[in-house]
Amino acid sequence: MKWYYNVSTNTIWTSIDYGEVEADTYDEAIDKAKEKITNDLDNINAALKHCDNTKNMDVGIDLSQLIVKPVKSVNE
Repeated sequence: MKWYYNVSTNTIWTSIDYGEVEADTYDEAIDKAKEKITNDLDNINAALKHCDNTKNMDVGIDLSQLIVKPVKSVNE
């Protein structure tokens, strides 16, 4: 089953704070969404550290704001 996720920050939007994961249960979908977001965020922060003009910057996210819904309910 596909699940849609997004992090409702309402202040900064990125391409990593929403998407879809494949999972059998709601709890599994939450875990997979958190893992995907965390991995993507780690990659972004690693890239920022390798550029002179962004080496002191990083991006964080509040995963307590994560919303997960079955894709079917998002499209209805």
